[in-house]
Amino acid sequence: WGRQEGRRVPVRWEGSMTTRAGTLRYEARAATPVATMVPGGGFIGSTWEGTWRGRPVSGTGFSEYRASD
Repeated sequence: WGRQEGRRVPVRWEGSMTTRAGTLRYEARAATPVATMVPGGGFIGSTWEGTWRGRPVSGTGFSEYRASD
């Protein structure tokens, strides 16, 4: 976690998403300043790298989050 605009902001996070076709496991890193549209949180752009069905994959995305101080 870091701080921007007077609030906690994720710097790096891990996740996974599972469908019938397989599981994506990834690590994401913040790539944009936080958009402070959610009280105590916001929207943040990210880049990510991971694996899908044993193959390396990567991309970009946007996440909504809420953090408690």
